[in-house]
Amino acid sequence: MATHDILVIADYLSIKVNGKLSLIDFKIITDEILVICREKDIHKVVFDVIDSAGTFSDSDKIEFAKYASEKLKDDVIKYAYVYPHELLNYSSQFVAQGRGLNVRAYYSLEDALKWMEE
Repeated sequence: MATHDILVIADYLSIKVNGKLSLIDFKIITDEILVICREKDIHKVVFDVIDSAGTFSDSDKIEFAKYASEKLKDDVIKYAYVYPHELLNYSSQFVAQGRGLNVRAYYSLEDALKWMEE
């Protein structure tokens, strides 16, 4: 089971996930992100799964991308996720982009934050 922390930092949300991330956990977190973005008029999200990486399958990643893009594409202008280099593939990024979410994958939090500032 995953745990997560959500912080508002400047003009974006920072989500840090720890533990095994299931599709149900991801949906709950994504729904929470949407509520906070709307309440606080925030349109940028950094989703850090470094500490949960490898605990979900490639098909799970595609389902994550479909759900996030469906829920967030009208409210979030930038969505970055951070994942270890050796485990990252870009399939989920392409799926989410194809569904209208401006998303990019990064290997480090620092790179994701640079994109947030652009």
